[in-house]
Amino acid sequence: MRACAECGQRLPRALPGAGRMLVYCTPACRQRAYRRRGGQASGTTGAQRARRTRQAAAGQAGEDDHHA
Repeated sequence: MRACAECGQRLPRALPGAGRMLVYCTPACRQRAYRRRGGQASGTTGAQRARRTRQAAAGQAGEDDHHA
């Protein structure tokens, strides 16, 4: 028997042809796992994280010197 990836509770058996297998027992567990992976709880959007990553890479390469 499969268990919820977040809390470990046993998951009901999926019906044949019902689509994807269940991973979480409730939407609350799904949201908790999302936040644990660094989603909404990080307080930033994907665009903000990408911009910060690009800026950090540019700073390490010394490319920010010409913006002074």
